[in-house]
Amino acid sequence: MTLMVLGASARTAKDGRRFGKVLVATTPTDAEFRGMNVLELDADPDVVATMPTFPGLYDLQIDLRVRDGFREKNSARQFVTVARFVAPLAPVKEKA
Repeated sequence: MTLMVLGASARTAKDGRRFGKVLVATTPTDAEFRGMNVLELDADPDVVATMPTFPGLYDLQIDLRVRDGFREKNSARQFVTVARFVAPLAPVKEKA
């Protein structure tokens, strides 16, 4: 599915586990709301490292994964497994 990606980040926890997050712009569900909603998706940190340009259009492959609910209920979360760059949304700055 092709989505507008606003940004992405990857981090490492103290115990060595790596996490990735992708910020995606979506259309609002409320007809009275103007603008875009921002949705944060979990992502593979290796996929985040290959994303070159923000904001941009990316063809994302999203899977559903069950998140272990330590101290809370288990929940299904969307997880980005593949990101293919389609086009930039802003002019790309040339290196001097």
